[in-house]
Amino acid sequence: MVAFSKMAAKIRFFPLRRKQKPPQRSLNSCSGARFLNSFGLVVRLNLLFGVVVEREFHGLHGLLPVCGFATEFNQAVDCKRYFLFFSEKEKFISLQLVNESIMTLQEAIVARHSVRQYLEKPIEAEKVAQLQALIDECNKEGKLHLQLVTNEPKAFASGMAKYGGFKGVGNYIAVVGPKGEDVKLGYYGEKVVLLAQTLGLNTCWVGLSYKKQPDQYQVLDGESLVAVIALGYGANQGNAHPQKKGIEHFCHVDGVMPYWFRRGMEAALLSPTAVNQQKFEFILHEDNRVEAKARFSFIGYADLDLGIAKCHFKIGAGEENFSWV
Repeated sequence: MVAFSKMAAKIRFFPLRRKQKPPQRSLNSCSGARFLNSFGLVVRLNLLFGVVVEREFHGLHGLLPVCGFATEFNQAVDCKRYFLFFSEKEKFISLQLVNESIMTLQEAIVARHSVRQYLEKPIEAEKVAQLQALIDECNKEGKLHLQLVTNEPKAFASGMAKYGGFKGVGNYIAVVGPKGEDVKLGYYGEKVVLLAQTLGLNTCWVGLSYKKQPDQYQVLDGESLVAVIALGYGANQGNAHPQKKGIEHFCHVDGVMPYWFRRGMEAALLSPTAVNQQKFEFILHEDNRVEAKARFSFIGYADLDLGIAKCHFKIGAGEENFSWV
């Protein structure tokens, strides 16, 4: 028996027109899925790339799991899982905490938003150790030089950082690696970002709004510092950017788009990019081979953004379903 602690959540209802056939769509099919409950109302949910782990319906009540938060809630996930609870008798929906298990990487993709303001709360030693372990693994695998810097507020104490809206940043990741390896740096840097999200931390990729602190990290000959990633406990959970263009604008597929490819694209469109430029394209070739390309950008950072998007795509699509060109 699951013990629930109730939390109110406002959900919009969409009454069905008379003689209108209910929409036949799977709950875990795509963003904006609809669910016809037993009292004739359609509840619009912002479910993304099939992040649904369980479904149960009993009589007049239904439990629909939402891993992470739909953007309508605009609240912190805080490493917990929640259910939407439908009650026909009382005509309400409530958000209910089920347990405190750590979120998956797919859930982290949904929950992650760029956060610029942080609390003066130190990151626990065990979480620092987990982050450092992944950074060491990424550096070894990718031949990079990512570095975790903690308790160092000077990088974000300048006027430029304040102009960029940053406040309270005392921890960050120096994204350092061989020159010309921006795609790889974006890919592995985002792996660390998503781990941080599962640990209840917040992040923000930063390209310009900080002051370099050469005594806090190393940049060897042949290397460059392409960005830093602000890290810590956010004063808020950030906000989602509206997606103005559809998936088809960012990919090319001959014929019917495979489900796994769509899930990958939905994940990629949730990746952070410089000023939300999204200058990337994914192309599906024969034998489930996927090519990822950066499009031209006036402001730069397109290769770094492509690496971040590739990280999301691989998680959303499932690495067992495709191979990179």
